[in-house]
Amino acid sequence: MSFVSFSLLVKENKKLLRNKSRYTKTKQRAYEIQRKVQLLYPEKSPEELKAVKKKIWEDLERSRIRRIKLNIISIIAGSVVFIRLCIYWNLF
Repeated sequence: MSFVSFSLLVKENKKLLRNKSRYTKTKQRAYEIQRKVQLLYPEKSPEELKAVKKKIWEDLERSRIRRIKLNIISIIAGSVVFIRLCIYWNLF
């Protein structure tokens, strides 16, 4: 970055700092433009895409099984607590 462009940048920043709302909008736009410019979409071969898809499905299946196990454990634990409380209060 040359000195001239740097001094122009500093001058513009000073102007923007006087008006806070314009500064924040400009800053948000700059971040958005920078994010869009840096978005690079890599080209993947069909084999790599199949491998990624397979891994995603495996992760989904693993999380589904985990949720089922947690539900079963919570139902069993709730039943045990209910039975213990019923025995304690002589409801059976």
